[in-house]
Amino acid sequence: MRFRLVLPLLVACLPAVLSAQTAADVDSVPATSRAVIRAIRLERRDIFDPNERHWLARLANALHIETRAPTIRRELLFRVGEPYDSAREAESERNLRSLGVFRRVEIDSVQTDTGVVMKVLTRDGWSTRMDWRFRSTGGDIEFTIGLVEDNLLGTASSASVRYQKTPDRSTVGLGFRRPRLFFGQIGLALAYEDRSDGRLNAAAL
Repeated sequence: MRFRLVLPLLVACLPAVLSAQTAADVDSVPATSRAVIRAIRLERRDIFDPNERHWLARLANALHIETRAPTIRRELLFRVGEPYDSAREAESERNLRSLGVFRRVEIDSVQTDTGVVMKVLTRDGWSTRMDWRFRSTGGDIEFTIGLVEDNLLGTASSASVRYQKTPDRSTVGLGFRRPRLFFGQIGLALAYEDRSDGRLNAAAL
């Protein structure tokens, strides 16, 4: 008797269970996977907070040129009007970090009524450094002193000037390197050395 009562009840509930399962499968697909990118917002920050009161922090911000917006956009693998792709978001973060000029990089996607808004946050790091090397072997002294800028004019380009002294020669060298200079794909590197025994020029794509 109990079996006869339970069986019709299960049959009556089966369509509701199946429809609930179907709805759950549809809802499990992230909304952002079907959304379109409607805007890309860049938030560029200097080395130190602009409200920093210490004079050294203010001086560093004054001397430093913030990374330019086109330089940041060049590394992004998503564009307005394209479908949102989390893999491209993650790869874009890696591209920005690989430049070596940022202390912090974050890319977030925000779902809105009209689509996805991509928020790109970058905080610059100090990009000017000294190159100092010294070695003494058997009474012979070798040394190098130079200055390297890894974010020239906010373009993520590297420029350097060095003076090197060895037992064989003395050299004044200039260098320049810019990744993705042409068509967002091809980089350029230039080098010039004025040696005590001649000159050297080099270029590479």
